[in-house]
Amino acid sequence: MPQDLKVVREKDSLLISGLKDALIEESWSVASFKEEFLFARKDGLSSADISGACFSSVDGLIDFLSGIHFRRWDGGIHIDTGYGRKKLFFRDGELVLAASDLIDDRLGEVSYRGGLITLDELTESATKVSRKMKFGQVLVRSKVFTDFQLWNALKEQIRQIVKSLFMVETIYFELDASLRSPFEVIFSEGALGVLESCYGYG
Repeated sequence: MPQDLKVVREKDSLLISGLKDALIEESWSVASFKEEFLFARKDGLSSADISGACFSSVDGLIDFLSGIHFRRWDGGIHIDTGYGRKKLFFRDGELVLAASDLIDDRLGEVSYRGGLITLDELTESATKVSRKMKFGQVLVRSKVFTDFQLWNALKEQIRQIVKSLFMVETIYFELDASLRSPFEVIFSEGALGVLESCYGYG
């Protein structure tokens, strides 16, 4: 449940009151963002901590992600759309993986919606998933997918997750330079091509 905060301007500062269980010993810096937003960050974070965070419109997100590509940045981006949490992984500025905590974004659901597997194959394969055996591995070992088909299904899953980012008005994202992808999927059209096509879809 959101808290009712009261903000009062006092000279060059903003006094914010009404925060329950506030830790007054912590020091925070607040900066303006796009006039109508404030961005707060706890002081004294080490370089291992998340290196930046922002609220943004989806139009701002595509520009930001394009900048990540051209900057050839390594790391991950935590994204909250308000409907689920997702992650994008970059290596040398290239998008190499996307993850989501939503059931609709799982490999099985994406493959089923895309007509790559049947409902029976989805349900049977799901029962064989364990901590040691991922869904994609089950599909390959059961000969439902070849390695090549799994590779293409993973690319489609990443595209679906990225497309979903552009279906909302605003998002919150955080950069984490220490976050690494457990494996990498390479797109022949490059990160910029994937991002632009997903943005156009949204």
